[in-house]
Amino acid sequence: MKRIPAASADGVARADKRQWHRVWPWALGLVVLLTLGIRYAEPVRDGDLWWQMAYGRYLIEHRTLIPDHTAFTWTPAENAAVYCAWLSEIFLYLLHAAGGLPALFAFRYACLLIFVLAVYLLARRLGVAGHPLTWLICLLGVLMSQNAAYIKPEIFSYVFMTLTVLAWLRIKGGGNRARRTCWLLPALMLLWVNSHGGFIFGAVFFLVMGIGEALNLLFTPEAAIPAAVRPPFFSALVLSGLAIFVTPYGWRYPAHLVSSLLVHTQEGYFKVIEAYMSTLDPRAAHFHYASYLAAAGLILLSLMAHRTKHPRPDYAILLTNLAFAFLFTRFLRATYYWAPVFSLSAVHLLARRPRGFRPDGRLPASALGGLILLACVFFGARACFDAVCKPYGSRWCGFGISYQNPVEAADFIRSHLPRYRLGNDYGSGGYLLWALWPEEKVMIDPRQFPFKAWLDRYGAFHSGVRVRAFLRDFPFQVCCVRYECRGLIGWFLHAPDWKLAFYGPAAAVFARKDVTLPRGVPRRGRGLEKVRNITQALFVFDFAARIRDWRSARRILAGMRERFKCPNQRTRVQDASAWLDRRLGPPHLQRDGKD
Repeated sequence: MKRIPAASADGVARADKRQWHRVWPWALGLVVLLTLGIRYAEPVRDGDLWWQMAYGRYLIEHRTLIPDHTAFTWTPAENAAVYCAWLSEIFLYLLHAAGGLPALFAFRYACLLIFVLAVYLLARRLGVAGHPLTWLICLLGVLMSQNAAYIKPEIFSYVFMTLTVLAWLRIKGGGNRARRTCWLLPALMLLWVNSHGGFIFGAVFFLVMGIGEALNLLFTPEAAIPAAVRPPFFSALVLSGLAIFVTPYGWRYPAHLVSSLLVHTQEGYFKVIEAYMSTLDPRAAHFHYASYLAAAGLILLSLMAHRTKHPRPDYAILLTNLAFAFLFTRFLRATYYWAPVFSLSAVHLLARRPRGFRPDGRLPASALGGLILLACVFFGARACFDAVCKPYGSRWCGFGISYQNPVEAADFIRSHLPRYRLGNDYGSGGYLLWALWPEEKVMIDPRQFPFKAWLDRYGAFHSGVRVRAFLRDFPFQVCCVRYECRGLIGWFLHAPDWKLAFYGPAAAVFARKDVTLPRGVPRRGRGLEKVRNITQALFVFDFAARIRDWRSARRILAGMRERFKCPNQRTRVQDASAWLDRRLGPPHLQRDGKD
């Protein structure tokens, strides 16, 4: 285990003479890796990946870095929005072109492992890689990163945030040799600003961290950046600030992003879109972010409160954690930014470990290690159980494409209804755009920003309200609708001038009565009986019952009995089975076909 030089200027204590038993890092590291492997074994979550890759394809084919937002839909769209993610979009498109979905899933794991590796490398350099608390800190960071694990440009922000915090702490603890590391900061920001709009939170980190380091110079010199490193460090901060203007849009990009955040914070759709929900909202309880917040806060307070040699705080660590812990509580979408700030700064503080956290501290080493092991097993086991038995939304434990994306419906439209104007719900538009464009254009998709002029009208249509008025403004002949849009599906099922053309595991396709379907086309998807998410399976079962397709309803139910074995899942399957028996009578009296 690597020791810390006694002459190090960062105030890190000497390594303890008594070390933790070497079994601890192996056992706890294994818990971290198993949890990461199982918790993040999930399909492509939503439709954003697809339109992002469509942008990457567009940028390559048109040899530009500025996409035309109006090129993908037949409905009115604006080009006023400034959206700059060309680097990540092209990367994701080329990665998918080279290796398909397996390459994308491997990339997601690689990004998460970069975080784990960053924690390990910092801990090893500071002499605390063998400390059990290091691995609890790492596990909490992994679990706090749930909203970074979407395969889309957001995961780039997660990686850049991790590398930025690691570089900063390397500068703090690297002595005079860390001068070169300073220039890594503007290089990371230059890549970040061209990869994802989350760079704005990176800019906030640089600002808060810079203020904290300035306060350290004034009030806590023992925690300040080494004197010889200060000129290049503060110069690097200035260059990092200038780097946010080095994009195809110049100054307009950060200006547009800041104005959008300030203006749109009160808009209604921010109150209903899940990504902007508070982590303390009762509706977000299934993510367990409140428990991660409590555990992380307790660890930081313990590490800061028990310092006896230098009672004054490290203002940079204190302010960055306060700022990003506050952000963590505000928006689900921003939770992962605190993960590297908390985890890496906690490891930095642990290296100065107060006596209570040493092997010869107040608690016996076996007792403290055992408590930490129990905490790791609790958090890890709960996360794995949720992944297997309580997958959120339309996901499951495994790989593939989630039911947010209407794969079979898109295949049906491409093969059998290619010449008709297409309508669709908001969430399905991302995959439809990828699968059908440029031959077919969609009505709306999860980009959101090109459609702000008529989002309110779409919102009513989505709910099944004022659909006729919407159709007069946006006439389409075929419509793809996911099952979660119950109001809209109900309207189509009862509309006399519309008919059901197809239904699959993710969505139904409706067509106007005057649309001619080729003879012999399949009306049911091949994956109806193999739905891998219990909530989605019940959606499909309910739809089959609504159209009185009892044969398919029984087959869907049989697939559910075979596939969903967890206690909470079996209860829902039994309820569906009992309902079907009440509706049709005992199984031996049930008939095939429709009523």
